[in-house]
Amino acid sequence: MDDQVCTETQHVTFNVEVSHPGIDGIWTFKKQHLKNDSKYKIVTKGKNHSMTVINAMKDEEGQYTFAAGEQTSSAKLTVSGGAISRPLHDIIVADSQTAAFECEVANPTAEGKWLKDGQPCDFGENVRSEKKGAVRRLVIVITRPNDIGEYTYQIANSKTTANLRVEAVKVKKTLKNQTVTETQEAAFILELTHENVKGSQWIKNGVEIQPSEKYEVTVDGMVHTLKIKNCTIHDESVYGFKLGKLSANARLNVEAITITKKPKDVTSLLDATASFELSLSHDDIPIKWMFNNIELKPSENIKMLSERKAHKLIIQNVDDHKAGEYTAMVGHVQCSAHLYVESLRVTKPIKNIEVPETQVATFECEVSHFNVPSTWLKNGVEIEMSEKFRIVVQGKLHQLKIMNTGSEDSAEYTFVCGNDKVSATLKVSPILITSMLEDLNAQEKDTITFEVNVNYEGITYKWLKNGVEIRSTDRCQSRTKQLTHSLTIRNVHFGDGAEYKFVAGSAATTASLYVDARVIEFTKHIKDIKITEKKRATFECEISEPNAQVTWMKDGQELEMSERYKVSTEKFLHRLMIQSVRLSDAAEYSVVAGASMSKAHLTVEGRDIHITEPE
Repeated sequence: MDDQVCTETQHVTFNVEVSHPGIDGIWTFKKQHLKNDSKYKIVTKGKNHSMTVINAMKDEEGQYTFAAGEQTSSAKLTVSGGAISRPLHDIIVADSQTAAFECEVANPTAEGKWLKDGQPCDFGENVRSEKKGAVRRLVIVITRPNDIGEYTYQIANSKTTANLRVEAVKVKKTLKNQTVTETQEAAFILELTHENVKGSQWIKNGVEIQPSEKYEVTVDGMVHTLKIKNCTIHDESVYGFKLGKLSANARLNVEAITITKKPKDVTSLLDATASFELSLSHDDIPIKWMFNNIELKPSENIKMLSERKAHKLIIQNVDDHKAGEYTAMVGHVQCSAHLYVESLRVTKPIKNIEVPETQVATFECEVSHFNVPSTWLKNGVEIEMSEKFRIVVQGKLHQLKIMNTGSEDSAEYTFVCGNDKVSATLKVSPILITSMLEDLNAQEKDTITFEVNVNYEGITYKWLKNGVEIRSTDRCQSRTKQLTHSLTIRNVHFGDGAEYKFVAGSAATTASLYVDARVIEFTKHIKDIKITEKKRATFECEISEPNAQVTWMKDGQELEMSERYKVSTEKFLHRLMIQSVRLSDAAEYSVVAGASMSKAHLTVEGRDIHITEPE
């Protein structure tokens, strides 16, 4: 056998092995035979014999002997130390905090007892003992001043003792009165002198507040907080914090929200966007929008905007299912408005039109709503804005103007608005000339008039001289009187002799003017000029008669004098000066004197522009 060492209350086992099984052995201690009982446990199994000392104590220290026949074996048991391997320690806690005494015993199965001031502890919901392995604990859940005292854990002849001290808790930072606006959250905050104090209560009107969706109660160290969610007028009251005899109170004031601008009923078109707007008395107040008693949530077609006091609900892609009553809810107040959904329709259709060539054709219709998008079609093809087609929208009135009509504009035109559409035809009638131009002969300085008659009034027309459109001047003027159109040229000169043409739509008529003028010869003709823009160009000629009147022309049209075009005469010498020449001045220039004419070309070159890199 081997010697054994243990502490009080531990179990100790001596083992011995003999040569043959079935041998009876005898265990002795201090010359006394040992038997199986509450103190000793003797076991024989084959050749192996064992004896266990239960809850060994100091007086059981000594030599133990096993005898089998004449053979013996002995070993010594030494009991050192007490039954408690880790003692209790003094504890200081705040009033209402949890106090826990803890020690450790040598034998996990050993049973002991807790004492307070030498008397057995009174266990209950607030005071309980715990055992886990070798650890023994005494827990006082909520301490009070009457829990102060000396606590002892005793096992066999061993015991450990420690003191409990309970300190009074005080308010470090008290509650403050709160003022919030309806729907906002209110928070009462109080700070104590000790951490994690238990047993506190929040009170309203003498009734303890229980945590719920409305009330949130939290403890973070020394800080105790009561939060009141979504405040209403009914939450106005005095709120209290209570911990034993310790208490603090503060008042909650809730300001009522008022709606200063209510939403108005809205009428919207199908697939359009509708919006409701309202204003509140306070900034940044959350609101709920309801439709058919169901709260709306932001989505692809539902937008909710808020900026300070202003709130807006936007409904996109409106359809019949979105028609109805919309309600804004904020605090204890609410207001509603209706959305009415209407289909877009044509209320005044377009009519068939017949116009003569060159006139403006105007299709006109009215729709049920203001400033709505629409489309115009020509023979089923969408029309785009251009010089030819002008689209006008004025409120409910929609117009399509077809400028300078020609035979190619005769077609079916369709107006499309929403799901509604209407069509009409345009017929363009040709212009007919009922009396043609006739050739004319004239003398210098005469006044002549070309005259033509057509079948429609109010047409667009033009006069041409040698294929170039004539500009109206003091000397050359066109007039219209009902169906008659005339071109009058006063103070005729040789340069006016040319082919004249009247054009209106697809109709045209031509005649010539012959001018009989005295013979004046050019002794020096004007010459072609090639020049760079911005410079001055000068055409110069000499004629056979002194101080005779001449006429300067550009591309067959009489030149009007200006700051850039200047003429001078010195007896036989005549000049045309063009200041600061432009690219648009390039043309054929001519000068007419009596029955003679001199022509030359002006060529204008652009200036070279060099862009240099900065050094």
